[in-house]
Amino acid sequence: MTFAVLPIKYCVENAGLIADINQAIEALHKLPIADIRKNNKSPRGLTVFSMDWYRAVAILRMRALERGASCEFRERNFVCSAVLVRQIIETAAHCIDAYIFIDQQLRKQPPALVDVRQKLKKSLFGTKIEKMDIGVSPEQILNCIDKTDKMVGKEANSKARVIREVYEELSDFVHPNLLAYQYHIEIDNANPSTVSFHSDGNETVSNRMANHIFTGLLIVELFLISEKKYTILRNALNPA
Repeated sequence: MTFAVLPIKYCVENAGLIADINQAIEALHKLPIADIRKNNKSPRGLTVFSMDWYRAVAILRMRALERGASCEFRERNFVCSAVLVRQIIETAAHCIDAYIFIDQQLRKQPPALVDVRQKLKKSLFGTKIEKMDIGVSPEQILNCIDKTDKMVGKEANSKARVIREVYEELSDFVHPNLLAYQYHIEIDNANPSTVSFHSDGNETVSNRMANHIFTGLLIVELFLISEKKYTILRNALNPA
């Protein structure tokens, strides 16, 4: 991802933030994908297989979304970049929610393996498309985002809902709502009846959304932390 399209002032003030994003993205693309062709029939083996399947799909989706978001950002297409970063937030929060639940179930004695597999089944096969429905409802993504915010708040000893706030601003921008229309128009304060139209977005909203895109991308770091802990849980279950 390049940051040349941002104001110099922003780049200087947020140099640490930019470095964190670059490091997280680099680490994301280096994550290995496990070989999950073998399907062990034991309860533990089935659970490990399900965990590997979910993890692999999550990593591949995150990589694809990040590449798309970075490409569109380089082209200064903040609309498409914001759409993809919004999806990154959803995917990361979905995975973090799964990790939190699985961690809780595996701490039980004995481990609640059936509940873990049911959670992964819901995560992998939940749908609202009638023709593809197998009786599994999808996760409520806002619940996943709120749980992620709660986890972050607990670590930071704060009740701020940073991820939810960024997500809602990106949502307003990518839907045909207030920020979406403000992006393309500019009203002259001295002459309110004069409106200018910007095909590539006005500078004020562009800078605002660039900020949210960066902040949204920081969830990649949270995804990596959860993925590492998720892998530790998986390895502890591995019958081999």
